[in-house]
Amino acid sequence: MKKFVPFIYLLLVLASQLMYGQKSISIALIPKFYHGGFNTICHGSNEGEIQSLVTGGVPPYQYNWSNGANTTHLLNAGGAGTYTLTVQDANGKTKSASITLYDPPPLTMQAITSDYSGYGLSADGFTDGKIELRANGGVPPYKAQWMDISDSMLFRNQLGTGLYTYRIRDANGCFSAFDSTLLTSPDSIAVTIIQLDSASCNKANGKAFTSVSGGVPPYIISWSNGEQTDTAQRLSSGLHYVFITDANFNRKKVDFTLAEAPGLSAFIQAGLYEGGFNTSCHHCSDGYLKVHVSGGYPPYSIHWQPANETADSIYGLGQGFYAVTVTDAKSCKANASTGIFAPPRPDWTMSGNAETDPQNQFIGTTDSTDVVFRTNNTEALRLAANKNIGVGVNEPTARLDVSGTVRIREDILIDSLAFTPDSNNTAQFRILMTDENG
Repeated sequence: MKKFVPFIYLLLVLASQLMYGQKSISIALIPKFYHGGFNTICHGSNEGEIQSLVTGGVPPYQYNWSNGANTTHLLNAGGAGTYTLTVQDANGKTKSASITLYDPPPLTMQAITSDYSGYGLSADGFTDGKIELRANGGVPPYKAQWMDISDSMLFRNQLGTGLYTYRIRDANGCFSAFDSTLLTSPDSIAVTIIQLDSASCNKANGKAFTSVSGGVPPYIISWSNGEQTDTAQRLSSGLHYVFITDANFNRKKVDFTLAEAPGLSAFIQAGLYEGGFNTSCHHCSDGYLKVHVSGGYPPYSIHWQPANETADSIYGLGQGFYAVTVTDAKSCKANASTGIFAPPRPDWTMSGNAETDPQNQFIGTTDSTDVVFRTNNTEALRLAANKNIGVGVNEPTARLDVSGTVRIREDILIDSLAFTPDSNNTAQFRILMTDENG
């Protein structure tokens, strides 16, 4: 790229001619220079000018330019390129000279935009976008021309989403081509909380899952209980929150309430027979029980006592008390108990003084067992199942005289016995038994 200083060049030509007394034709071509030292204003423009200075030979001169012009001063010669001037004097002598005009390099630009993980803005609704215009070619300094504002700055910030159109203007007033930049932002972070399991048994065993969209993945998930996976598994019932942080460090907090599972409960339903009893007769074993369970988390495990059964219904039960323990899938437990009540025996009744305090009076029986009468929890009378009667008194107050056959249930040991048989070789004995009280 060549630049010329016209007056210095002209003086050198004139000085050379005067020094050597040259009579031959001499041509000096002097181009016009624009800002930046170029011969055109813009790249590809046609405002180049060349002024010629001819000496020597015999005037007048004829001028013949390579572009067809025949003037001494070539105005609007054209754009960059080489131009030749041929001069002929009055004697027909000719002389040619050439000069090259240069234009500025093409004016181009590059837009540098903010980059938040592939977006011009870090989050939806933010105004943190940036555009910087960098120019090349032309003649500096540069200014920007924006279509949406009148400012000429090359750098803009605090931009929102949208399309921005611009071009560059150099010191000669030349413009680059228009270009545009679209600033976009990610969608807003959206969080959905899905409750998987309620908390139960007053424990921190609830579960919740978070589904995240929008923003810029990957996401950092932080639950209020410290867990950092998409599924929290140790949540108690009540108010909780989750923080979602995306790749652009935008955060969203979502509050939610984890419900408490319905409490596990159980009640027992007993089968009923005529009269409202739970067996068909006093000694029958045809009672049945069914446990009804609600709340908690199925499936349930069931354990009866003393029947040692695991079904929800048990059969073939006699009178007595029964208990059941129900355990749900989260190990919560519920207990219930009830009794199987049988109708009274049809072959005996009991009556007594209504004013008797029952606290110290007891009577009880089951099939094939004795009936025992007690007072102050001391046995007074026993009716044996074999129909024998036994009376127990610590301090007897009357003697029992028995005539007839007496059955002694205990062995009697006689230490010594002497007798003389009669003629029939038989003997008669008379035994007097005295108890320990004489």
